[in-house]
Amino acid sequence: MRVFHVEIPKIQNLLMKVCTFEKTGEYQQAFDLLGEIWTDKSQAPDVGGLPSPLVAETLLRCGAVIGYLGNLKQILDAQEISKNLVTAARNEFLKSFKYEKLAECENFLASAYYRTGEFKEAHIWIEEALSHKLTESNEIRLHSHIIKSVILLAESKFQDTISYLKSVSHDFDNSEPLLKGCFCTNLALAHKNIGFLEEAIRYLTFARFSHKKSGHRSYLATVENNLAQVYKLRFEFPKALDCADRAIELFSELGDRARKSFSIDTKAQICIAKKDFTSALDLAEQAIEILKFGDNAGMLSEVYLTKSQALVGLGEIAESVFPIAEAVSLAKLAGYSQVKQIADSFELSIYAQFPVKTNKVYSEKPKTPHNLSLELPPEILPNQDFFGIWIKNKAFEKIGLRKGNLAIGAKGKVSAGDLVAVCDRETDLVTIGFFENQYGLICLENLNREPELLDEYRVTIMGKIVGYAEPETNVNDCYEVKPILPANLPNDESDYLMT
Repeated sequence: MRVFHVEIPKIQNLLMKVCTFEKTGEYQQAFDLLGEIWTDKSQAPDVGGLPSPLVAETLLRCGAVIGYLGNLKQILDAQEISKNLVTAARNEFLKSFKYEKLAECENFLASAYYRTGEFKEAHIWIEEALSHKLTESNEIRLHSHIIKSVILLAESKFQDTISYLKSVSHDFDNSEPLLKGCFCTNLALAHKNIGFLEEAIRYLTFARFSHKKSGHRSYLATVENNLAQVYKLRFEFPKALDCADRAIELFSELGDRARKSFSIDTKAQICIAKKDFTSALDLAEQAIEILKFGDNAGMLSEVYLTKSQALVGLGEIAESVFPIAEAVSLAKLAGYSQVKQIADSFELSIYAQFPVKTNKVYSEKPKTPHNLSLELPPEILPNQDFFGIWIKNKAFEKIGLRKGNLAIGAKGKVSAGDLVAVCDRETDLVTIGFFENQYGLICLENLNREPELLDEYRVTIMGKIVGYAEPETNVNDCYEVKPILPANLPNDESDYLMT
């Protein structure tokens, strides 16, 4: 197209409005607005006649928006289109050596590669963005930190995420609410995945406050959904349900049907955890009705799994086969690992219908075996050989193992960083700690910085600690067990917590 000079201010104003929509999460509105200058989405926008800086900005905004929206709505080839447009924008910015704009392009390239699971390339681009000499408080630089933490989370490098975000925490002190909210959300998710649920709630509460101020309602709804999941893990079901309802309401207002259904599924999972299987079934069916006419196969597969788990909880085992078959069929699109995950989760719900017993219960001091029954949560596979240990100290209170609680272990292979129990063969003393084994020595670390070194030839490794029970849950020698999330804690916990 031929662009007259009078149109240039109009295009500049349009791109500024697009940026505003991006910052509030209104990606569909941004996409629609770009339609005025980008009519054929199968091709790059026609930027003929525009000056080079405006060419670059137009390509960048189109690439950023299609990347955001494509991720939310699963638009075919959206990330490849985003990569091509942003790369073209970066090439234009190279002509003028605008380092801030180069870093912005590289941020979006890293995001696009992360969304397609190409983490190596994502790391390359985010490090390139961080290499430019920008001030520590620069908005583009702070966005780079956020994207890097997202990539680390996607790789399940939770401790690295915490360590990295803590190292740049002061750079966010005076940042805008949107960036603070993203910072706190990512820090919360990392803490959740290593079992520090109280820290996760604290950071998610900060994130909620920040996103209320930022006006980014989509991120606010996501925070509410994350809070619901954490409260579920803490068995605080009323709070979990309230957060899930707020997420559902926000996504409804935004017209985001896909993520609304995801929050409905979160609510269904909460109902399963509190053994309200009838409500869980009704909610799962609502989510299926929303998703079955869309193209988000992965999410629909998870909701069919939830429906099957609710039916198993109601004792309708035969009926549960139909939704699990749908779940597996949809999961095949994502490959074997997704199918295996669906099958394992269904197996857990079946096992949960049968009581689990153990006759191996010890104290941390002399062994005093006696019999008891365990009511296990879905997170713990029942077909294991369990044992119990009465906790006699405060070293592991942060992860639920308070003095007087019963730690639940399972025999089997242990790895470095696992929370394990070992028994001294000569004294019969039982000790727990985070496991390391080198040069014939077993090192057991706890959260009080007092590691214990043991001769591996003098002790028996009993197994991995997978959960705990509080004495007040005992009903006729049957204890309700709560899970301990996988945690590979650092040597010095303070190194990984933001002050």
